[in-house]
Amino acid sequence: MINWTDGDNSVTAAQYAVQPAATFDVSHDTETGELAVTLTDGDQIDASALRLFVAPQEIGFQQSAWSEYETVTPGDTTTVTIDPAVEPVGVAVLYNDMGTVLAEIEL
Repeated sequence: MINWTDGDNSVTAAQYAVQPAATFDVSHDTETGELAVTLTDGDQIDASALRLFVAPQEIGFQQSAWSEYETVTPGDTTTVTIDPAVEPVGVAVLYNDMGTVLAEIEL
């Protein structure tokens, strides 16, 4: 946050969020359709700020993928089940409402 001050007066000029550093690993079981995404290294991240996108478009967003956590820390894994008939080609982990991409992983 950037504040301008003049004596007793203060005005917020700008606010910004720092993107967390994060490394993710993905594994996919083609028989069961289970897709596991693990934060392997990096900062702790507020779970409500994370979204998971699995391509192709038919699979789409998994917005509550980390709902079992308040804070995602290295070693935490979320597993989503997708239709085994639809082969995923990639995964993106998105951060905050602006959709900042933390990781893109091709499968």
